[in-house]
Amino acid sequence: MRPGPATLASADAHFDRGVEQLGGPLEGAYRFAAMILRLDEAHPMSLPCLSPSALHAAQLLRDDPTLTNERNVIEALLAGRVQRVLAAERPFGRLGTDRDREAKLQSGDVLALPGRSQRVYVVLADGRAEALDHRAEWTVKDYLDALPAHELASRRQYLLHYPDGQAAELALSAWNRTPSAVPPGSMLAPRNVCLPVAD
Repeated sequence: MRPGPATLASADAHFDRGVEQLGGPLEGAYRFAAMILRLDEAHPMSLPCLSPSALHAAQLLRDDPTLTNERNVIEALLAGRVQRVLAAERPFGRLGTDRDREAKLQSGDVLALPGRSQRVYVVLADGRAEALDHRAEWTVKDYLDALPAHELASRRQYLLHYPDGQAAELALSAWNRTPSAVPPGSMLAPRNVCLPVAD
């Protein structure tokens, strides 16, 4: 509600407390896509590739019309200068009662709560991300089938990145488990350590 800098005591330096200090989330904010963006000092400025997590964060921010003034953050993500850090230190799907503490914040972190995306992103073999409309009943297989096979990496190389940044192995075979629908704002990306930056 009130974007801008916030000062937190060390004991309160976690995501939810930071959001609270900034007036809470806007109506329509997608809590499942909450993210912490942190300057990546471990990599040189000329890094020729980026993490799937950084690409995913950039896609979610791009799709939110209320974040049009945050182009510098999106550009920093796509240049590899900023990385997404998980806002909650717990695996996807765990019950709230099992939830660990929120991730600790560091000085200079940016907190982002984008709106609910109506897309699912599929990263092609060349590193480009294709945005497909979210369909409530579609599974991983449906999204991969919607794109030309020659543009995809091997299906067995893909991971499903949930909107909260957690990644999960795919179960494409019926004998493995019953496929489940993909949440809006998710991304399917090859399991590369980093992706080539598209021109």
